Amino acid sequence: MRRGRPVDLLVASQGQRRNGSGVRCHCLSGELPRRSFSELAPNVYVCVPELCFLQLAGSHSPVDLLRLGMELCGHYSLAEGRRGFLDRPPLCSRAGLLAYLDAVHATRGVAKARRAAGLVIDGSASPMESSLALLLCLPTRWGGYGLPRPILNGQLTLSPGAARIVGQRRCSPDLSWPQRRVAMEYLGREYHGEFGRDLSRVLGLRRDGWRVELVGIGQLRNQAAATELARRLNRHLRGRDLVLPPSKEGKRTLLRESLLPFGHVWDDEGNAMPSLRPSWVLPASGSL
Repeated sequence: MRRGRPVDLLVASQGQRRNGSGVRCHCLSGELPRRSFSELAPNVYVCVPELCFLQLAGSHSPVDLLRLGMELCGHYSLAEGRRGFLDRPPLCSRAGLLAYLDAVHATRGVAKARRAAGLVIDGSASPMESSLALLLCLPTRWGGYGLPRPILNGQLTLSPGAARIVGQRRCSPDLSWPQRRVAMEYLGREYHGEFGRDLSRVLGLRRDGWRVELVGIGQLRNQAAATELARRLNRHLRGRDLVLPPSKEGKRTLLRESLLPFGHVWDDEGNAMPSLRPSWVLPASGSL
């Protein structure tokens, strides 16, 4: 819990609300599924991740809700520090979110939560992987490029020749489309510290006939470069040019600004680029 922040409590009716110093009560109307709470201690319960997702649907924008869904279904939690997140197992899954929301009836925000949950992709290992996947794959009406949904960090088995290059029989590209043998690696800060290992993985995949695209923050923040990347990927994945409605250009700009970090980010050569700072990627000091 963030220091100085009140404890949020969920109550069954308006009459049970007792707001005061250090406590903030919320009332959720409608019947909830039986598996909505986990018992931490006798008579102490916490909302399951699926219910948290539903609760935040009413106050968050669709893109913020998607980022939350990617985090809950991914292998990270946002945290203070230069890296901006911690590694951990997924808290839920896209299928679990949808199943839970299908069991919820007339409750504020449930329709919005269902729409967002349907666009979540499991398996992200970092906030920037989430941003990259959403930017490429969200529908054009959202400002995305409408590319096919990838597998995030899916494990691939390499041929003996490729395994000798990589140094192991299996590897997990950031994004992959196995049916088309297309993969993508995001060149983040970790890449510059582990260049040899990551380069070996790219060479090993290419040895096995995979087309591997490399992308860094500089490409993504340049809309023309990001669009060219999406067009190239679409030709690899669908064998045709990508048709982008000119009327959605503004939405593409807004989506990029919502998804990409504007703080001290690193370009493709590892140089710091100062900008604004969003807490979800690079939290300000003292925030979680």
